[in-house]
Amino acid sequence: MWNQLIYGERIFVDREVKDGSMAREQDLTSASLSADSLSATVRTSDPTITTFDKNAPLTYIHRGTQRGIYYLQSITRVSPTHYTLYGLTAMGLLSTQIHPGGIYTGQTVQEIVASICGPVPVIVNERMASIRLYGWLPYAKPPQRSARDNLAEVLFAIGASAGTDLDGVLRIEPLWDGVSSTVTSSRMYQGGSAEYGAPVSAVIVTEHQYIQGGEETELFSGTAQSGDIITFDNPMHDLTATGFAILESGANYAKLSAGTGTLTGRAYIHSTRQVRQTVTEGAAENVKTITDATLVTLVNAVAVTNRLAEYYRCVQTIQNPIVAQAEKPGYVISIYHPYEKRYVDACISTMDDTISKTLRSDVVALVGFRPPQPEDAEYFDERVVLTGSGQFSFPEDAENGEAVLIGAGQGGKCGKKGQDGTSVTVSWTDTVLSIKINNSGYAYGAPSKGGDGGEPGQGGKVLQIRLDLTQGRTFSYQCGVGGLGAPYNADSPDTEGSLGTDTIFGSYTSADGDVLENGYTDPITGERFAEPGDTGIAGGDSAGLDEAAEVGTPQWATPVAAGQVTDEDGNPWSGGASNVDDAGQLKSTGDSATFNGSSRDGDVQVYASGALGGGAAAGNPGTQGTGMGRYTLQRIPNTLECTEIIANAYGANGVNGADALLVPKKPAAYGKGGRGGYGGGAGSPPGYAFTGQGGTPIGTVSRKSTPGTPGVGGKPSEGGPAADGCIIVFYRRPVSKSGSGPLVTADTAWFLDSLGRWFIV
Repeated sequence: MWNQLIYGERIFVDREVKDGSMAREQDLTSASLSADSLSATVRTSDPTITTFDKNAPLTYIHRGTQRGIYYLQSITRVSPTHYTLYGLTAMGLLSTQIHPGGIYTGQTVQEIVASICGPVPVIVNERMASIRLYGWLPYAKPPQRSARDNLAEVLFAIGASAGTDLDGVLRIEPLWDGVSSTVTSSRMYQGGSAEYGAPVSAVIVTEHQYIQGGEETELFSGTAQSGDIITFDNPMHDLTATGFAILESGANYAKLSAGTGTLTGRAYIHSTRQVRQTVTEGAAENVKTITDATLVTLVNAVAVTNRLAEYYRCVQTIQNPIVAQAEKPGYVISIYHPYEKRYVDACISTMDDTISKTLRSDVVALVGFRPPQPEDAEYFDERVVLTGSGQFSFPEDAENGEAVLIGAGQGGKCGKKGQDGTSVTVSWTDTVLSIKINNSGYAYGAPSKGGDGGEPGQGGKVLQIRLDLTQGRTFSYQCGVGGLGAPYNADSPDTEGSLGTDTIFGSYTSADGDVLENGYTDPITGERFAEPGDTGIAGGDSAGLDEAAEVGTPQWATPVAAGQVTDEDGNPWSGGASNVDDAGQLKSTGDSATFNGSSRDGDVQVYASGALGGGAAAGNPGTQGTGMGRYTLQRIPNTLECTEIIANAYGANGVNGADALLVPKKPAAYGKGGRGGYGGGAGSPPGYAFTGQGGTPIGTVSRKSTPGTPGVGGKPSEGGPAADGCIIVFYRRPVSKSGSGPLVTADTAWFLDSLGRWFIV
């Protein structure tokens, strides 16, 4: 029996299979995935064959050996009794599936592949299952993009292939680098060719990193139905919604409840770096670039670049029809060169098979290419943080490494002095028992502002270097020392903190690096390094006038309390209490006098208040306003009826703001700039002082209000010291290598199962 096609309960054999073909392909760079296909025309007198279930299994057997399981996609009638059946392997099923993608922070290949394949059964090779990946996959929704595209990104990141087992299960595994068969001249048809490509000079691979911290963006505004899914072109975090609820979300999407509103989120900061690998020394410029593989990060960029360089070093392709046996795309074969008349090793990339008694296959194979193995790929799965000084040696079997030199940060600027208190002139009219009283004098001002926290120091410079360890694997190092904060100087309050020193690793120095706006984020741990320092903590505001209060009302006499300051350790420092009564109004002192006992013939009033509390600062609570204003009120002569009244009001002095007594601590994160200094507390306004006059005076009235002295703002602290530098070293954890290949019997014959398949170990 030459050919057998099984579709449900229908079995077509030999002459019932009129003609057919199989298209099989393996991208040797793992950059793309295609579903192998089968197209076969069968003869049947039963027209009900056209009633079929999509993705029904279709099994093809050639000369007793199963060649594959395909999933039926279409049936085309080409004559009264002939029908063409078209099917795809399990890989084709993924082209109809959605995958939400997302940000990956060390999830394993096993986890990611399972989420992509969903209901499609898949087995991941144990040597690759535990590899951890970092980066981003977009939202994949057919027809623009599918789960198959996202799976291709995973395979490219790890150098794996995806094949379909004879039971229809997907297998994610490395291609074997051993020779699987020999194609002699007796198995080759005439008409072969050898194509020679131009030498590739270099490969450039873009390395990606995604970190939180971008600007807020409006993602959707309008009306949503319950269950609507809003997708994003770029990854987002910290999603918020108004007008509807977020039922489910990821980095690439949000599922909403019904409602009308707005969805916002913050974009991830996407940074890139190019990794270049020479392919052919001295070749004319012919560079191959990979820019959009977003699962390529510092961890695997070297492995990916080296793998592509090995591929592009092979420039000769043989194209020749052969009599196919067990060969598959991705297999290395020893094939007789059609023109050089010798055997060469080549890796098959495509096979287009013609179904007949003999399985003729048009083969395309890349001469000299051997698929890389997982144990040879340098995935940087080990990291060490070096501090201080000393020597570091990479493991003996590591060929490449990565070092990130973090320079020491710059010290912070000093804080700002607190504002001085203020007073304001006021005048208003009261009516008491139908007598108007005109008041004037000084009120305490609005709360004075505590001094701003100082500006932070910049993070240390960052230099990221790739190391060729074949030139040496032991490095002396010296990590930079953080700069000191700027002291407070009233004459030059904007003095910069001192710069930290450079970090040295062998012949490399962080001085050749750059100051990064957002610092450096470790792709494995997510830790931040070399960030700008934190802004200093402002001093506390003083007590003062509530700006909403109307002059002369009880609220006008009720001050806003002085503000509290919380230092970086969470310790509170309270503002100074004002001299107020149980109702919260400023205590006051004062009196009134008339010329003859009748307010209508002249009534003079005088009042002064207690002091207001000063602003706090880190390490120092605000000063309490315990003082009280004073007044004088004279009737001349001091008899039953006088001819002159003299009234003087003197406001209580404001209190000085607290000086900042603490200095910001040295940051724990390496390379971080120093925190700006603490601001000084605000000086408080002086208490109020005013006099009033009502009625029609029958004598002379002299009134005067004198404000108290405003409190002086407190002094700030010096800027905080910056963090020391460090070195982050990445390399591959030492692995034990074991041989692999087909299982053989004692007499060196290949050991096959009942279906004629090799056992590969």
